[in-house]
Amino acid sequence: MSERERALETLREKGWLGVNGGLEDRDPNDSERTPLLKAAFGNEEERARLLLAAGADVHAKDKNGSTALHYCAWKDSAATAGLLIEAGCEVDARNDSGYTPLIVAGIYGSKEACEVLLRAGADIHLKNNNGRTALDCAVRNGKDEVAALLRAAAAEGVGGGE
Repeated sequence: MSERERALETLREKGWLGVNGGLEDRDPNDSERTPLLKAAFGNEEERARLLLAAGADVHAKDKNGSTALHYCAWKDSAATAGLLIEAGCEVDARNDSGYTPLIVAGIYGSKEACEVLLRAGADIHLKNNNGRTALDCAVRNGKDEVAALLRAAAAEGVGGGE
């Protein structure tokens, strides 16, 4: 049995496949999230690992253009974010509002996810559709620890971009 087949079998046993049993099935009552997006939202590292091994699309987006990495940044799911990055998820993917995962981490004060994103080369200079960077968003939302982390990264030249 291949790794993919074992992963699919485990996913079926745990009831973790999509509404119709597929990896990319979307539940119309759940913001058009694939099972991988749901795993990222729920900070379910094991589920995400199995879905990736079974062939889930790491680039899948919800109806707002957010990837699983955006959800990890929102929920401060650092371990799952690392898995997604290793699997090739775009670190600076933008959703329909221009938010990158790093900007989302700034908004929600997700320090551990922010650290993972910075280590992966996330660009601290990118701006959302309102012209705000991750640092701007962290400051605006009173997320002082993340703001300090982003300032330090900028001072050290970490975080890609300009």
